[in-house]
Amino acid sequence: MKKVAIIDIGSNTIRLVIFQIEGEYFRVLDEDKNTARLGKDIEADGSLNPARMKKAVEAMKEFKSLCHEEGVEEIHAFATEAVRKAKNRQQFIENVRQESGIEIRVLNGLEEAFYDYFATVNTLDIEDCLMMDIGGASTEFVLIKNRELVNSISIPFGSINTAEKFQLQETVSKKTSEEFKEFIFREFNKISWLKEAVSLPLVGIGGTMRTLAKIDRKKKAYPIDKIHNYKIESKVIVELFNEVADMDLKSKRKIKGLSKDRADIFMGALSVIRNLIDYCSIKEIVISGTGVREGFTYEYIFKSNKILEDILDYSLNKVISNYPSIYNNGSWVYEKSLQIFSGIKELFYIDNEKKKIMKAAAYLHDIGKEISYTNFHKHTFYMMMNMDIHGLSHIELLLSAYTATLYHKEALKLSLEEKAIISEDMLKDAERIAIVLRIAEKLSRGYNESIKSIVSDFDEEHIYLKINCHSKTEINFYDMDEIKEEFKILFSRELIIISDK
Repeated sequence: MKKVAIIDIGSNTIRLVIFQIEGEYFRVLDEDKNTARLGKDIEADGSLNPARMKKAVEAMKEFKSLCHEEGVEEIHAFATEAVRKAKNRQQFIENVRQESGIEIRVLNGLEEAFYDYFATVNTLDIEDCLMMDIGGASTEFVLIKNRELVNSISIPFGSINTAEKFQLQETVSKKTSEEFKEFIFREFNKISWLKEAVSLPLVGIGGTMRTLAKIDRKKKAYPIDKIHNYKIESKVIVELFNEVADMDLKSKRKIKGLSKDRADIFMGALSVIRNLIDYCSIKEIVISGTGVREGFTYEYIFKSNKILEDILDYSLNKVISNYPSIYNNGSWVYEKSLQIFSGIKELFYIDNEKKKIMKAAAYLHDIGKEISYTNFHKHTFYMMMNMDIHGLSHIELLLSAYTATLYHKEALKLSLEEKAIISEDMLKDAERIAIVLRIAEKLSRGYNESIKSIVSDFDEEHIYLKINCHSKTEINFYDMDEIKEEFKILFSRELIIISDK
């Protein structure tokens, strides 16, 4: 077990993340940030502003002290566009080294784009997309096909220098918008492969993208408190652009979801995004909560550039690894539940979405015991909804957490806001999945080593489960009566369990 810190020195913000790493898994222990804005007020000769350099050096000293207090064994610091192109970058790097003892690695544009890609492909279940990371002084684009990096580029335009160049801090006139569109379309035209991304979903990385998600969630009173994998229709971004263009800086600072220290540069980034929507005919934006820091961490852990074959499986096992005191038979329960559904697929077909919901519920239904055995199903719901479980959409996550609570007699009642984003059919499906998981869970208690397989079949009035055992094992079904009653209501058939001795 090792504590590792990563410091991302961006053009707008310097961010610290402290990870605990064990084997191939990691978890976040602490985070901090400082809005030093190294990319702002650049000197006439292209040098970093002395006052902003001093603020950044002070932030690095504070981060070093925090790392020392928390027992961090390794610190990896890297800088991006603002430092990358600065005439006095070596002076800044040396100042940080002397004042804090931290060595800075300056990433080139392609390295930055790769780490964004590596974070995206290992945390989002998406095959083809255009990925965009808009920072303070640069924007990275990556074309992803079949989860592979096809093309990437870094262009020297971000939220800070764009806002300054076109004076976008206050209200934006139609003339300025048109001038900016002409400018950015010329820049897009220089990227020979960008048109290959037409109609693909856009995966958005960075502070501006996260801000877009926060603003949209506030407007919709969205019930799930998550940024990663949040989806926004492009027309929503266009409408927001039109609204913000008419606002002065004071009005921007009142937008719910937009932090006051980002208000003056928000329109710079939003203008790039809004025009990219037109240029590539983008219909949907998927927000990523991960980026360069996470991409670097995956490379550090895997010691290679391998792509996870199953994002959800890795994510679930990562969660389980953090709670070793909880006995987990989720893999066995999931496997046997799949066997049960296999024989009744004409009645209830388990597609890939339902499989993911069932798997997450099977693996994590006991996780709430880490807080307290009392009402642990309630703790399980809360923990699942607030953990970093990748590979599930927000709705799949909500249904997984709800299914996990259905293991128990008193299912958690969903809020009206949560019910508003899922259908009654989805809830009924969750109940059917949960009852089968409960059957497998009952059979796992004391019999998981004896039971070889479960074969299911059905007729007009019954569903039959034949339990095949490795040896002559007496399996008691005396506590299945309540489950059988619920099963009959859900499947309109009586459950018959037969032990093959």
